[in-house]
Amino acid sequence: SIILMTASIASVVCKGSILGGLLAGWMVASAMDRVLHRCIIWNIPATMINLILGGGVGAVVGITVSPFISYMQILTESVRSGIHFVMNGAYPGLGFIIGVVF
Repeated sequence: SIILMTASIASVVCKGSILGGLLAGWMVASAMDRVLHRCIIWNIPATMINLILGGGVGAVVGITVSPFISYMQILTESVRSGIHFVMNGAYPGLGFIIGVVF
């Protein structure tokens, strides 16, 4: 449950960008193991570990991802436009071919 809180804190900055949310989620998942391991090595109490993992990691990931969100929004919109172009029916069968290939 602590990873859900951390991921939700990190994803707050990813407004309108699915790819930004995926990047933030991946960064949270990879950072949680490292931070938890380091906290155990440093003998940090369990309550403080919960606070660090629940709020600290999510905030740091959110701050790290926030400069890239505008670029991720452009990339997400490009992917959406490409999918709408293929699926709008202007070229019959194109969506089927793309679906079979991928």
